[in-house]
Amino acid sequence: MFYLIGTGLGENEITKEGEEALNKCEEIFYEDYTSFPPLKIGKKLSREEVENGLFLKNAKFKNVALLVGGDPLFSTTHISLILSCIDQNIQYKIIHAPSIINVISETGLFIYKFGQIVSLPKFTENYQPESVFEKIKFNKEHGFHTLVLVDPLLDYYSAYSLLKKGLNIEENDILAIKYDERLHFNYAKNSSFSFPFSFIVLGNLNALEKEFLEKLISH
Repeated sequence: MFYLIGTGLGENEITKEGEEALNKCEEIFYEDYTSFPPLKIGKKLSREEVENGLFLKNAKFKNVALLVGGDPLFSTTHISLILSCIDQNIQYKIIHAPSIINVISETGLFIYKFGQIVSLPKFTENYQPESVFEKIKFNKEHGFHTLVLVDPLLDYYSAYSLLKKGLNIEENDILAIKYDERLHFNYAKNSSFSFPFSFIVLGNLNALEKEFLEKLISH
């Protein structure tokens, strides 16, 4: 049996079902490239090791777990693991937990007004995916907010600078958010968070969103 277990956003957010599954497992793995897992037990897998799915082979005859920060199906990488289980006739169970998408409504922004989520990677000389900014601009042109997930290889200043340069928008259109027992957020220009953190590029604010957001930031 393969257990894909979300560990939530904080140290104590793994569910009771998740804890019970871990107690059954002979092999436990975790990864920290798609998110920052608050619970790190067992062997760390690299991105390549997760994506090739070779660690699943033993799940045919023993209980194997992969721990993922937040909710385990937030990343398409983990959906691919479930497809691999189906192809290999491996039994599996998905155990959900809170993710950043569950808590961003604390900003006062309406969840249904968020467009496509994007990931901001570290740009290199040979890797500069402009599609990241194109998706954000599309959301903004249609009035949608954008949740921007940040690559662990980027520090706060580098990520914020990259976002501003790629979008060329007003500084008050970008929020920085971080979950640490509770959600912390402010305009990105006034923040400096350690990883893990994310950004929200604001779309059109209605009156209630604007009032809620301004009161919470100034509170």
